[in-house]
Amino acid sequence: SLSEDNDDHEGEDDNDKGVMELIPAVDPLIEEAAAKIFEMVDRNKDGYLHYEETQLLAKLSDDYDLSPDAYESICTVVGAESERGLSQDQVVKMYTYLQLGDATA
Repeated sequence: SLSEDNDDHEGEDDNDKGVMELIPAVDPLIEEAAAKIFEMVDRNKDGYLHYEETQLLAKLSDDYDLSPDAYESICTVVGAESERGLSQDQVVKMYTYLQLGDATA
């Protein structure tokens, strides 16, 4: 019946809200800092950070020596193609969702 369908949809909405609560909001300060550091390390100005540029980013933002395997893992998690590199939005995801590095450092 119609009322049963409505009940099902209400439960889905509740579940969706629960999932969204688990995803941290993007901090405007992190977004701004990530944009600045992205511009600085995107040496070839192609709009993506390849491995060497991401390695520099890791060194600058967290004094971390990024391995090729770690780069591949980050790309997988944020949805980037490792051959192309990380977009600026994916770098923001890296800082926000993975909590890797400190964009404001």
